[in-house]
Amino acid sequence: METISCLAIAVIALALQGCPSDVPVNNAPAGYAYGTFEWDSTITPTRVLTPNTIGYSQKLKVRRNGYNDLAPASVSFYRNDTLQRRYFEPVGDSAEVKELDNKNVLIKYILPGPGSTSTTAYIHYRVETTDKATTLIVSEFLNPYLEKADTVHHYYRMIALTPITYPLNN
Repeated sequence: METISCLAIAVIALALQGCPSDVPVNNAPAGYAYGTFEWDSTITPTRVLTPNTIGYSQKLKVRRNGYNDLAPASVSFYRNDTLQRRYFEPVGDSAEVKELDNKNVLIKYILPGPGSTSTTAYIHYRVETTDKATTLIVSEFLNPYLEKADTVHHYYRMIALTPITYPLNN
């Protein structure tokens, strides 16, 4: 696991090199950057959705626990600034981060179910960085992850690079 984390940090640092040198990078989800991302569009096999065509805005917040590397990181989805859902990475031996190549990462999350039940699913993240913006391309939750099933892509633009840590207040 340490080898994967070190490799992941190096890969994402290279992907983010178009950003200012004070950009915080660690081994949190969403391409190992953390912060707030604003939704620009979703591309499906049959259509393109945007805030203008669908009538609402969305944000993705990626958080890293600043107190303990063993505590779970989370990804939170907001619609019109209202929290819709939040998922946590498993910790310890059940944590799973797969480097697919130098810009792609697959991360396992715990999805709470009814009562005390839960299941796991994967999100595929791809980071695209230019000198003007960092875009995070996010898949739907998939279990198991199959490349041919990865057909819906949500495009988020990074809008806040400041570390967001626990406790979760919003």
